[in-house]
Amino acid sequence: WPDGTIHTESLEILEKLQQEFPDQGPHYYPKISRAVDSVRCNIVRFKGVFPRNTHDTLQAPFMFRQANGEVVPKSDHMVTLEETDEVLEEYFTGPFLCGAHITAADIAWAPFLERYAYQLPLMYA
Repeated sequence: WPDGTIHTESLEILEKLQQEFPDQGPHYYPKISRAVDSVRCNIVRFKGVFPRNTHDTLQAPFMFRQANGEVVPKSDHMVTLEETDEVLEEYFTGPFLCGAHITAADIAWAPFLERYAYQLPLMYA
Protein backbone atom coordinates (compact mmCIF):
# COMPACT_ATOMS: atom_id res chain seq x y z
CA TRP A 1 0.00 0.00 0.00
CA PRO A 2 1.18 3.57 -0.54
CA ASP A 3 1.50 4.15 3.22
CA GLY A 4 3.79 1.13 3.58
CA THR A 5 1.38 -1.10 5.50
CA ILE A 6 1.21 -4.78 4.71
CA HIS A 7 -2.00 -6.78 4.79
CA THR A 8 -1.95 -10.55 4.40
CA GLU A 9 -5.50 -11.58 5.30
CA SER A 10 -7.88 -11.59 2.34
CA LEU A 11 -10.73 -9.95 4.27
CA GLU A 12 -8.40 -7.20 5.50
CA ILE A 13 -7.33 -6.58 1.91
CA LEU A 14 -10.95 -6.39 0.73
CA GLU A 15 -11.82 -3.95 3.49
CA LYS A 16 -8.77 -1.80 2.74
CA LEU A 17 -9.70 -1.72 -0.97
CA GLN A 18 -13.22 -0.61 0.00
CA GLN A 19 -11.78 2.19 2.17
CA GLU A 20 -9.22 3.33 -0.40
CA PHE A 21 -11.62 3.27 -3.37
CA PRO A 22 -15.14 3.81 -1.97
CA ASP A 23 -16.59 5.02 -5.28
CA GLN A 24 -15.38 2.05 -7.32
CA GLY A 25 -17.06 -1.33 -7.32
CA PRO A 26 -17.55 -4.02 -6.56
CA HIS A 27 -18.51 -3.12 -3.01
CA TYR A 28 -17.64 -6.04 -0.76
CA TYR A 29 -18.85 -4.30 2.41
CA PRO A 30 -22.16 -2.63 1.49
CA LYS A 31 -24.36 -1.55 4.36
CA ILE A 32 -28.10 -2.05 4.52
CA SER A 33 -28.32 0.87 6.94
CA ARG A 34 -26.20 2.59 9.53
CA ALA A 35 -27.57 0.23 12.16
CA VAL A 36 -27.12 -3.01 10.22
CA ASP A 37 -23.91 -4.40 8.77
CA SER A 38 -24.97 -7.76 7.37
CA VAL A 39 -21.59 -8.53 5.78
CA ARG A 40 -19.60 -8.40 9.01
CA CYS A 41 -22.44 -10.16 10.83
CA ASN A 42 -22.33 -13.08 8.40
CA ILE A 43 -18.53 -13.28 8.54
CA VAL A 44 -18.74 -13.59 12.33
CA ARG A 45 -21.54 -16.18 12.09
CA PHE A 46 -19.31 -18.47 10.04
CA LYS A 47 -17.52 -20.02 13.06
CA GLY A 48 -20.83 -20.62 14.81
CA VAL A 49 -22.38 -22.43 11.84
CA PHE A 50 -19.57 -24.84 11.04
CA PRO A 51 -18.91 -27.80 13.37
CA ARG A 52 -17.23 -26.79 16.62
CA ASN A 53 -13.96 -28.14 18.03
CA THR A 54 -12.69 -29.12 14.61
CA HIS A 55 -9.64 -28.42 12.50
CA ASP A 56 -10.30 -25.73 9.89
CA THR A 57 -7.39 -26.69 7.66
CA LEU A 58 -7.42 -25.89 3.95
CA GLN A 59 -7.17 -29.56 3.01
CA ALA A 60 -10.13 -30.84 5.03
CA PRO A 61 -11.89 -28.01 6.85
CA PHE A 62 -14.16 -28.96 9.74
CA MET A 63 -13.94 -32.68 8.91
CA PHE A 64 -11.91 -33.90 11.89
CA ARG A 65 -12.12 -33.26 15.64
CA GLN A 66 -9.23 -31.33 17.15
CA ALA A 67 -8.88 -33.36 20.31
CA ASN A 68 -8.82 -36.90 18.96
CA GLY A 69 -8.68 -36.63 15.16
CA GLU A 70 -11.94 -38.57 14.69
CA VAL A 71 -14.17 -37.86 11.73
CA VAL A 72 -16.95 -35.44 12.57
CA PRO A 73 -20.34 -37.21 12.50
CA LYS A 74 -22.39 -36.72 9.35
CA SER A 75 -25.22 -35.28 11.43
CA ASP A 76 -23.01 -32.33 12.47
CA HIS A 77 -22.42 -31.50 8.82
CA MET A 78 -26.12 -31.78 8.02
CA VAL A 79 -26.81 -29.20 10.74
CA THR A 80 -24.16 -26.95 9.18
CA LEU A 81 -25.81 -27.22 5.77
CA GLU A 82 -29.26 -26.51 7.24
CA GLU A 83 -27.96 -23.46 9.09
CA THR A 84 -26.22 -22.25 5.92
CA ASP A 85 -29.55 -22.51 4.08
CA GLU A 86 -31.17 -20.47 6.85
CA VAL A 87 -28.53 -17.75 6.48
CA LEU A 88 -29.16 -17.67 2.72
CA GLU A 89 -32.92 -17.37 3.30
CA GLU A 90 -32.49 -14.24 5.45
CA TYR A 91 -31.58 -12.13 2.43
CA PHE A 92 -33.97 -13.51 -0.18
CA THR A 93 -33.26 -10.73 -2.69
CA GLY A 94 -30.50 -12.76 -4.31
CA PRO A 95 -28.37 -15.87 -4.31
CA PHE A 96 -25.64 -14.52 -2.03
CA LEU A 97 -25.31 -14.44 1.76
CA CYS A 98 -26.27 -10.75 1.92
CA GLY A 99 -28.60 -10.47 -1.04
CA ALA A 100 -28.24 -9.78 -4.73
CA HIS A 101 -24.51 -9.03 -4.89
CA ILE A 102 -21.38 -10.85 -3.83
CA THR A 103 -19.82 -9.50 -0.62
CA ALA A 104 -16.86 -10.23 1.64
CA ALA A 105 -19.09 -12.68 3.52
CA ASP A 106 -19.45 -14.81 0.38
CA ILE A 107 -15.72 -14.65 -0.20
CA ALA A 108 -15.11 -15.84 3.38
CA TRP A 109 -17.61 -18.72 3.21
CA ALA A 110 -17.19 -19.91 -0.40
CA PRO A 111 -13.95 -21.91 -0.14
CA PHE A 112 -15.30 -23.94 2.77
CA LEU A 113 -18.68 -24.59 1.16
CA GLU A 114 -16.96 -25.61 -2.06
CA ARG A 115 -14.83 -28.14 -0.18
CA TYR A 116 -17.94 -29.43 1.55
CA ALA A 117 -19.53 -30.03 -1.85
CA TYR A 118 -16.70 -32.36 -2.81
CA GLN A 119 -15.59 -33.88 0.49
CA LEU A 120 -18.86 -34.71 2.25
CA PRO A 121 -20.09 -37.16 -0.41
CA LEU A 122 -16.71 -38.95 -0.33
CA MET A 123 -16.49 -39.16 3.45
CA TYR A 124 -19.97 -40.52 4.05
CA ALA A 125 -20.60 -42.55 0.90
